[in-house]
Amino acid sequence: MSTPLTAEALSAFYPQATQSLQHPFKLITPTSTPSDPTTTQHCILSQYIPSPTSVSTHNTNTLTNAPVNTNANLTKFYYREPKQTTSTIVMVCPNNFGFNPQTAVDNHYQKNTNESTDMIRNEAFLEFQNFVQKLRKIDVQVIVFNNQRNDTPDSLFPNNWVSFSPDGSMILYPMAAENRRLERCPEALLTLLSSTYGYLGVIEDEICDKYENNGQFLEGTGGMIFDHLNRYAYCALSQRANEEAFLDFCNQFNWVPICFRANQTVREEVQVQGKVEIKEKRVPIYHTNVMLSIGDRFAVVCLDSIDDDNEKDRVVKAFNDSNREIVSISEKQVEQFCGNVLQIENKNGDKYLIMSQSAFDGFTDEQRAILGKYSTLLPVPLTTIETYGGGSARCMLAELYLPHVIDNLVEFK
Repeated sequence: MSTPLTAEALSAFYPQATQSLQHPFKLITPTSTPSDPTTTQHCILSQYIPSPTSVSTHNTNTLTNAPVNTNANLTKFYYREPKQTTSTIVMVCPNNFGFNPQTAVDNHYQKNTNESTDMIRNEAFLEFQNFVQKLRKIDVQVIVFNNQRNDTPDSLFPNNWVSFSPDGSMILYPMAAENRRLERCPEALLTLLSSTYGYLGVIEDEICDKYENNGQFLEGTGGMIFDHLNRYAYCALSQRANEEAFLDFCNQFNWVPICFRANQTVREEVQVQGKVEIKEKRVPIYHTNVMLSIGDRFAVVCLDSIDDDNEKDRVVKAFNDSNREIVSISEKQVEQFCGNVLQIENKNGDKYLIMSQSAFDGFTDEQRAILGKYSTLLPVPLTTIETYGGGSARCMLAELYLPHVIDNLVEFK
């Protein structure tokens, strides 16, 4: 069994919890035991419950009285060391999926064809359904959220507007496309989750309004890749990942920022002396999670997309400092979504690397062998979603790090 953390060690090891909530954690004696004490450090951290008038402000963010667990007496929290992987995933049904012209402006992986809207939605739903079934078959808990709006074609990519923190908070993010902002529905999502997970509240980012009004965006774990074990946050700056917003986020939640620029080569038709010619140019990759994925002991990254050598060296040094084996992929492999993969675990702690069939086929035998040392590779066919959405397996998975409720206690998984 793990030994309890001291208050001083906790403050040093996990300071962003107190910073984001502005509520001092207290080390007190447990009054009861979780059903599986071997998975939990016996250290109750807080006796804080949001009340109707409870508001805590830090910088530009506000902790509001979001739906809390239905047990009104729920006051105690168990803590466990942070993990890179989770066994619980939130996925959103692709009820209104389709090609989104608002995001196609800078997502050059999207393609439009002559397929009917109904055909695209039906095929996307079948791919989604198969994806959920494959995850559940390996004992990963999948919580399916049904967004009822009919004007959110990208709602099956929830990781761009929301993330869940081990301190019990849900964080919302400023989005570039106006119709993607409509995906944010924290109240409905918390209602779905609140009977099973403990919450301190929603960090209702006034950051969303502030930055969106200024044309600055930070699209969640699409724009940022987290090394939870070392508190590194990687960000490829782009139209959807603003440097000021990223640094503000890292400052507030105590991440070490590692920002850089990642580009891709696109081809466009131009008129030259009355003739149409195909020209190539370098443009920012729209999301970091297309070219980078961090596992517990490896990193999949397209170093070729980082044109600045100093920035590239800084990224490689961070991987080396955190003892991760680097799997370097090409720009062609990025187009096959080899970077858009996610390591998760099942309820027994077995590690899996989730990817599309396109990504699996895109990796070389040598790369698959390296990744297979750390995880079982699990490919799923996502052709329709990748073609029209310009995103793949990782984009569809919102990792849930929130604490579980166990016998009137909250266990930080």
